Amino acid sequence: MTHAGCGNHCGGYGYNSSGKYSSGWSGNCGDGGRPNAAWYLMCGACRAKHLKQT
Repeated sequence: MTHAGCGNHCGGYGYNSSGKYSSGWSGNCGDGGRPNAAWYLMCGACRAKHLKQT
């Protein structure tokens, strides 16, 4: 999934390599999600926006 992210703190949330949205992460919304990363970080606001679009 391509996600540019808002660049703000992810609030501790992100998707792991299995696609599960979970807490315990550290970084900014949009980190990861590249071909060499098996995870990506997404804040709650961006996740809600994405879920509405799908």
